[in-house]
Amino acid sequence: RRVQPRVSVTDNMMLSCMYACVRGSKNMDTTETAVEERRLPLDAARALILQIESKHNLPLVARHLNPLAAAYQQLGLVKDASELLQHNLADRTSGSEPEVGQNPLNVNDICAKNKASYALLVKGAVLQGDFSEAVDALTDMTEAGLYPNERNLNAWTEVSERKSKHRNTRGRKKKRDDYWLERVR
Repeated sequence: RRVQPRVSVTDNMMLSCMYACVRGSKNMDTTETAVEERRLPLDAARALILQIESKHNLPLVARHLNPLAAAYQQLGLVKDASELLQHNLADRTSGSEPEVGQNPLNVNDICAKNKASYALLVKGAVLQGDFSEAVDALTDMTEAGLYPNERNLNAWTEVSERKSKHRNTRGRKKKRDDYWLERVR
């Protein structure tokens, strides 16, 4: 009798499957497809990712959940995105991430939120127009020793301007440059 080799699931396999589901949701025809249909691949990826620890002994980390939360936000399902991050990732216990600072890797922060997770929470709150929630998420981010970069600020500004009634089409950098040029003249 021939024994089948055991296939072990790796982190990259899980990420590939999750990315395929996110792409599948994005590539659906948006004119005719309802949000409920577009969320089906995301829900399938969510079910798969949430079983990663119990079935495959892989830690559930922020890089698994952030793209999925961003896809939920893109569909306008901000509450689902926020719940996904809040319920499945812990808050950080120490300061900056290894790519930013010189701090050694903290084992307690492996399954914790990273800078992108906190940025998604702030962006989701801004999308809903709940600025007190956005300030709370930003406070949590800075208390964890993580700080927004210019890309985060630009994304939040664009979202808030899209939501505001008095939309100004000029970007933050152009407004800043105009301000400086007015002072020179």
